[in-house]
Amino acid sequence: MIDYLWETRQALIENFQGSMKAIRLLMGYSIIELAEYVGVTRQTINNLESGKSKMSVMQFLSIAAVVDNYIAANGNMYQAIETILDSNNRTSMNRFGTSFSGFSLLKRWFLLFEGTETEILSHSGGVLDDVQMRQMVRGYKIFLDDTVLFSDNTEDFIKFLANYLISENEKVIITLRAVERIQERTQDLTCSHQAVKALRLLNWMQQKNIVQIRGEGNDSSHHDTILSVFLKFRGTHRLCLITQDRTFANEVLRLNETRDSEGFDIIIGHISEGGRLSMYTSREKEQNADDDESLNQGGNGYPALNTDADETLVLDGANAVGEVDELGTEFDATGAQADSVQNGLTDWEYL
Repeated sequence: MIDYLWETRQALIENFQGSMKAIRLLMGYSIIELAEYVGVTRQTINNLESGKSKMSVMQFLSIAAVVDNYIAANGNMYQAIETILDSNNRTSMNRFGTSFSGFSLLKRWFLLFEGTETEILSHSGGVLDDVQMRQMVRGYKIFLDDTVLFSDNTEDFIKFLANYLISENEKVIITLRAVERIQERTQDLTCSHQAVKALRLLNWMQQKNIVQIRGEGNDSSHHDTILSVFLKFRGTHRLCLITQDRTFANEVLRLNETRDSEGFDIIIGHISEGGRLSMYTSREKEQNADDDESLNQGGNGYPALNTDADETLVLDGANAVGEVDELGTEFDATGAQADSVQNGLTDWEYL
C-alpha cells in the first residue's frame, strides 16, 4: 500500500507538471508573477513548464497552493482547471481519476498517505460524531444505495448529511441502477408511497447539488455495479457505502480481503435511530448480520420486489400528484422526474 500511495503521489505531480503552463495561462499569471508567489526564480518556472526539470514535492505543494487560492477566489474557473488536469490524466497515466478533492489539490495530496486521520473511520463502531462525519465527507467518496432512501429516518439523515456536504463542497453518489430500483417500487402497492417519497427526496438532493447520479448503459445490477466500481477504485480512493442491507454490506466488506488489488479499506455505514450514521465493524458484521430487522426488511432493506427487471418504469401520477414533502419540494409524477434524475449522468471512467 505504501509503495502504491507513493507511486500515485508521483503520478499526481507528473500530471500536474504536464498541465502547469496551461493552468498558469488560464489563471492569467505571468511567469514572473508565479515565480514570486512560490519564491523561486523565473528560470525555475521555465524549466518546470518545459520539462527540463522534474517537479519536486515542495514545488508541487507551493504551486498547488497558488491554484487552490485562485479557485477559492474564482470558483467559476474550477471546472476549466479540472478539465485541463483530468484530460491530461486520462490521456497519459489514467492513474488517480481526478487531481482534486473538494475543489482542492492539496486536500487530494494529503489523502494519499497511509495513516491519515480519516483512517480512524475504518475502525469506528457506533454513531459517528461531528469530527468523524467531517473526516468522512472530506476523505471518502460516499455512495448511497436505494435502501437508505427507504429508511424510517431517511429524511432526518439526509438533512443531517446535507449540512456536511454543503460545507465541504462534496456530493454523494447514487448509481443509476439504484434509481431505477426505486422507480420500479412506485408500481408495488406495498411500498409505492415510500418509493415516491424517496424520489422526491432525491430530487431535493439534486436541487441542493449534493448528489451525483452515476452509471453506464451496460451496467448490470445495482449490487454488481457497486462491487465492480469499488474493486476498480479502492486503490485510488477511500470509499464508503451507506446501506440498510446488512447482507450486501458483508459482501462489499469482503472486498477488503481480496488479494487481487491493493487499496484502502472500504467502510460501510447505515442510518441509526435519530437519523445519524453508524458504522459496521468486522465483529458486528459477523455477529449481528441477521439480528436487526430494521436493516434487513425482506432481506434487502425494504419490502421484497423483483429488482432484476430490465425496464425502467414511469411513475404513476395517481400516487404522487400534488403531494408536497416536508422539505418543500413538490413531486411531478408525469415522467419528467425520471428524466431529471438522469440529467448530468456520468460514467465510471473516474470518480
